[in-house]
Amino acid sequence: MNVIKDNKRKKGVITTDDLDFLEWLNIQTSCGYLPPLPAITDFQEFIDKAVFWYEIRVLYKDGFLSENDVTKSMSFDAFYERLDDYERTFIDCEYRMGHLVDYWTLKIPIYDVQRDLKVSIYIDLFTGAVKKGDAGILSKLYSQEPREITITDIYNLLKDDSNYEIDSLKSLYVHHLLDLKLRRTIFEMIIVRLAESDRYNLTSAYTIAKMFAKDVETKYGIQFDIPKLLSKKRNSKPRVTDPIKRISFKKGIAKRVLNRELGI
Repeated sequence: MNVIKDNKRKKGVITTDDLDFLEWLNIQTSCGYLPPLPAITDFQEFIDKAVFWYEIRVLYKDGFLSENDVTKSMSFDAFYERLDDYERTFIDCEYRMGHLVDYWTLKIPIYDVQRDLKVSIYIDLFTGAVKKGDAGILSKLYSQEPREITITDIYNLLKDDSNYEIDSLKSLYVHHLLDLKLRRTIFEMIIVRLAESDRYNLTSAYTIAKMFAKDVETKYGIQFDIPKLLSKKRNSKPRVTDPIKRISFKKGIAKRVLNRELGI
């Protein structure tokens, strides 16, 4: 039986080896992004929780995967229930403003310059679907055939319209885009760490990584190319360039990429 090895677990996925991630997070936070988890150590703790959960979830017998009676209850949903509120919000990617006042909200204030009036749009926190809002704005979106209006529709309608000031709307939209990217990046880190686990042989570790990836796909509809992730990780080369200069240089790139995604 290939039981878990006794050798010491290598911790610290988020280190200087992950410069791309650290640079990306530094750039975005310096541009106003507030992550749902406030510190690198919080992301590290979440990764450690997920890896530990999946590494002890299964036992192996004679080289074949079998679920032990004790670990059958250790599903992704059971793991989810053991997370704190901020960790659940992080992986659920609820829509949020980003600032600490009114951190989560259903109400998005928009200033109508022509009418000199502050109006509001109300959305669903989980789907981004508009629940209700200012009739003047929504009437521009509703067609004769009823359809679901989303925060993306509202943003695309107003982003180039000088008659509306949409700072809060833009903050919510930007934060959601970055939250989605951040979640995927952390999930990819977990998959790589599971696949390269020193507790199991390569075949067993890869099977556990696929199990996590499959659970995430079932829960959130996110798909992963595990061989590509591992190839990218193993072929990456150490960099000796000045990280401060790298971050300064990449801020300009990051802003241009984000602006392209925002359509501005």
